[in-house]
Amino acid sequence: MSTTVTQPIRSPLRDFANWCRRFFLAPMPLDEAETAQIAADVGLSVADLKRVDHMGPHAADPMVTRLAAMGLDPEDVARVEPAVFHDLQRVCSFCDEKRQCQHELRRDPDGTEWKTYCPNMPTFEALKAERKLSEH
Repeated sequence: MSTTVTQPIRSPLRDFANWCRRFFLAPMPLDEAETAQIAADVGLSVADLKRVDHMGPHAADPMVTRLAAMGLDPEDVARVEPAVFHDLQRVCSFCDEKRQCQHELRRDPDGTEWKTYCPNMPTFEALKAERKLSEH
């Protein structure tokens, strides 16, 4: 019997949050111009950059779980559609319905209630439809 060890999905947003945490905790804080430049480099506002840093590395975990619940391989999505995956992470990280989402994922991962409030729902549905088309 062999055991397969799976590596966690590489998350650009998580990597960036970890980098920010290390960088912002450095003895010499960044000035406003440096902070603004880093935010621009990653396509975020300064306020969003600080929010990402504050949220921690697991802010987008419900998105990964939702992809899997829909029968989509999160690693495959990250590999084939990295920009889409990054956007899904960003949107999930900033979502105000995370508690409800996590509760519903635990209670009924195949349920449909999440579709009424999830800002990533259209992208999830598009990815699912794209997968169905590629299977035919």
